[in-house]
Amino acid sequence: MAADKAYEILNMEIAESGLHLRTPQTQRDVQKQAVPLWVKTMGGKAVVKVPYANAGMGVYTITSQEELNAFMEENHSYDKFIVQSLVGNSTWSSVSKSGQYFHTGTIPDRKMKIYASDLRMMILGTPEGWRPVALYARRARKALSVTLKDGADSWDMLGTNLSIRKPDGKWDTDTSRLMLMDMKDFNRMGLAVDDLIDGYIQTVLAAIAIDRFASQFIDKDGNFKFDLYRTFNDDKALLNEILVDATEKDQFRPTEPMTAKGSQGSKLRTSEGVEEKEKESEKSEKSEKGEKGEKGDGGEVAKDKRQ
Repeated sequence: MAADKAYEILNMEIAESGLHLRTPQTQRDVQKQAVPLWVKTMGGKAVVKVPYANAGMGVYTITSQEELNAFMEENHSYDKFIVQSLVGNSTWSSVSKSGQYFHTGTIPDRKMKIYASDLRMMILGTPEGWRPVALYARRARKALSVTLKDGADSWDMLGTNLSIRKPDGKWDTDTSRLMLMDMKDFNRMGLAVDDLIDGYIQTVLAAIAIDRFASQFIDKDGNFKFDLYRTFNDDKALLNEILVDATEKDQFRPTEPMTAKGSQGSKLRTSEGVEEKEKESEKSEKSEKGEKGEKGDGGEVAKDKRQ
């Protein structure tokens, strides 16, 4: 959620340079009950994401009413979602403001099958600037089909993440779909030097966007600016995970719990954390009004007592 906002801000800042960080058409802060509406606006095909997950978890490719129903019936921990345009085959992709995009896929194999794939680039920030460190690619489990059959699992054709959950609940990596640069399979990506340069630029822009955005939420004393962060992401379920007791102004350290600046005395690790803080804030405001009323006329005092 916050990352997409970071990308949007960077694009506005660098607009005159001719550079642009490309992202899918995105609708943020979507309540669960509104998801079907936004999927419909994209032609009935979209990607719905839990904004705070990773490793492919919490990503739902929606290409049919069955897949949408499955998402809606599932219980989710968070209150808000992201809905993005889906890039599928040329015959079944989302309709976005800028047109319709689709996977060209890998170079066809001996059976003339192509697979959705992605290129992952690792970079390193140094005093001299950004440096590329490593490259690797991943492909989906199943080949892209020209048409979607009833009951087809679109994630198998579009999901490139290598993480897999084992029957015992633990996670493993499906290395059979990993394509390294020193493997002959990497040539099936069909990439040219221009593509690698473009990938490097996009990766650097994404890293810069996140770094600049994140730095805005730490003040000069190292405290986390919770109130500012909340204006960008007001998902109560998430806020309860990051808001902690702030009776002391502890120095922010990545290895320690974040300190929510300005919320003294509020222990908000519970599921009702945000609501408790709001109630405390309301009580404080009423108390201030009462004090002002006592200094003013009798009508103000009476009004505060009625509250």
